[in-house]
Amino acid sequence: MEKVTFLVAAYGDRLLNVPDIFLKQREEVFYVVVSQCTSKSTQDEFLKKISHRSDVFSVFSDETGVAKSRNLAIKHIPNDASYVFFLDDDVELEELAYERVVQAFSRNDYEVLTFSVSDLTGSRLIKNYADKEFKHNNISILKVGTIEIAVKASVLIDKSHLTFPENLGAGAKYPLCDEPVFLSRLRKSGCQLGFVPEVITRHPLESSGKEIKNSNEMMARGIAFREIFGSLSLVLNFAFFLKSFKKIRYSKLLALRDIYKGYFLS
Repeated sequence: MEKVTFLVAAYGDRLLNVPDIFLKQREEVFYVVVSQCTSKSTQDEFLKKISHRSDVFSVFSDETGVAKSRNLAIKHIPNDASYVFFLDDDVELEELAYERVVQAFSRNDYEVLTFSVSDLTGSRLIKNYADKEFKHNNISILKVGTIEIAVKASVLIDKSHLTFPENLGAGAKYPLCDEPVFLSRLRKSGCQLGFVPEVITRHPLESSGKEIKNSNEMMARGIAFREIFGSLSLVLNFAFFLKSFKKIRYSKLLALRDIYKGYFLS
């Protein structure tokens, strides 16, 4: 029997949203919920809400940073899990999420798959996803969000060094780009990554064209590009700067400095 474990990252009082994510309880599905900076009263209320369920394992942490949360969840993947799927505390799962994940892996040789995400109504996708399956490369992984990612559990259980970069991502000093670095590490380990145009999760629609608002956001790109592309990023940094020029909301000169500063950051 193929089993899917959903790894949920929650923060603060948003932990109370998490029970609404859960599907109807079934033997093939399990949840690991890691909640950061959550008050004791919120923890107790959450545990009361899920007291009737045997398919949820909860971990409470005082650390901050979504990458740390996801890495902690990875450490608690059940040994009998076949696949894991990453979630946030503001998503919804499609009713057929389990079936779609299992079937997608069964018809592919990929160790890692990414999927589409729809808005909360299910009426439109939150990004311009491809309409056909394809194999990921170092460019395509730059557009992937964590709530799109599924991994064969054995990869993460057997290769404990394959983790999210804890200096990147929401809650860290450099608040972006944890996802592509994680996927790059999987690729470099020998994993094959693919995309399947099926919806597993729903998420609130976000405005397109994210702005680059400060130095740490630009430095995050430099850090990530270095890890993904190596010395080639010395060229790609400038290409990204030009492509993103109109989205930069602080000094353009400082922004150019910052992306290279990120590259050379030890």
